[in-house]
Amino acid sequence: MQTEKIPTSPIILSLVNHPEFRIRLMAVKSLYKLGPYGINYLREMLDDEYTQVRAAVVAALEKLDPSLSWHTHLSKDCFVPGGIFRVGRNQEGFADESPETSVSLNGFYISKTTVTNQEYRVFTDDINIPFVYTPGMERHPAINITWFEARDYARWASLRLPNEAEWEMAASWKILKNSSAIKYQYPWGNEYLYLSPGVQNRDFDLWSYGSDGEEGGEGEDADVTNWAQKEQ
Repeated sequence: MQTEKIPTSPIILSLVNHPEFRIRLMAVKSLYKLGPYGINYLREMLDDEYTQVRAAVVAALEKLDPSLSWHTHLSKDCFVPGGIFRVGRNQEGFADESPETSVSLNGFYISKTTVTNQEYRVFTDDINIPFVYTPGMERHPAINITWFEARDYARWASLRLPNEAEWEMAASWKILKNSSAIKYQYPWGNEYLYLSPGVQNRDFDLWSYGSDGEEGGEGEDADVTNWAQKEQ
């Protein structure tokens, strides 16, 4: 969808840049009422530091621009397309990870990073409960948080906790360039593969597939390889 910025009310623009996030939420509602003319202003609010504002912007843009072209402007969150996903695994792992089961999931949004001490402190200050962390650890993940505390934070932040299948999908599902998908064993990919003895008179070969999950490829699809040379 092609849109242009048009001069809008100075009052609305002052709300967009207001230091109080609840006031910026009012700006989202006002921009939504502008229809297509508010889209570009809303896109710029997708990197707001408060999840409440970003969640409201996403909800508004999904209605104003169903093409979802604005997904490219997401900086702190990402969209995980829905589809059929295989939860768990049949081999290795813990007993409660099997059997592998296919589930159908709708698309969903998830934060790109964990909640930091600084972000969690904003929540606890807002609801007047204590939260202490080591100075200098502001940008480190908040730890020792119970499930109930995490749930309460998510509600305050206009979010929700992902369910088991959504979490596993976000952590392991890789959409390939041909629109097919593969599931990694770990969020960073699959285990390295070993071949011993290696080829060309080597003791062993060690490699990991690239982002396509297949042998060969170029760029981000290229395999990562290393090996130990056999001593002569």
